[in-house]
Amino acid sequence: MEMWTEIRCKVLVEGASKRSIRRDYRISARTLEKILANAQPPGYRQRITRPKPMLGQFLPVINEILEADKTAPLKQRHTAKRIYERLRDEYGYTGAPPRSVQQSHVPSTTPRRSSSPSRTLPARPSSTSARQQL
Repeated sequence: MEMWTEIRCKVLVEGASKRSIRRDYRISARTLEKILANAQPPGYRQRITRPKPMLGQFLPVINEILEADKTAPLKQRHTAKRIYERLRDEYGYTGAPPRSVQQSHVPSTTPRRSSSPSRTLPARPSSTSARQQL
């Protein structure tokens, strides 16, 4: 972001040549044109949502299960595997196993847990430090 505003300032305000900016910042002409056309980086925009041919018709069922899980106790909530099993057994889902269900829909609707451990263990002394004490 800082580079973006710096380049815009040099070209539009100070009047630096586009060629010198491209050489100094090692960017292509196309990138420089994007920088000059937009005040802020536009970011990634997916043109159309990707179709989900196998899972698409079951998304309302998955949403319904996840909504019901919000009020259920923690131990009674559905896992991605259990959602897959229910879809397969009750609704005739013939698609891929739980990993695809989990990756394609469940994470976007459920909050993620932090990956840091809840407790830390003390560091073990290395074998070299034990030898040095002897």
